[in-house]
Amino acid sequence: MSGVIVHEWIARFGGSENVVDQLAAMFPDAELRVLWVDAPERLTLPTRETWLARTPLRRSKALAVPFMLPTWRHLPARQPYDW
Repeated sequence: MSGVIVHEWIARFGGSENVVDQLAAMFPDAELRVLWVDAPERLTLPTRETWLARTPLRRSKALAVPFMLPTWRHLPARQPYDW
């Protein structure tokens, strides 16, 4: 079964990143979708960043907020996921 784990962004330190780490350990075949990655050393899954990762908005979460919801809503499905 193929699946996808979706998370806002990967930071160096953070509680939600610890949850993603645990999910990655439970589902090693899953793909991780994030807005951007600030700590690539934390990644254990294949990860896809959104277009926001290539903009200066990634340095200011407050300025990026208006773009986050539309970005999540229009993510292309690259493959059919079971979950």
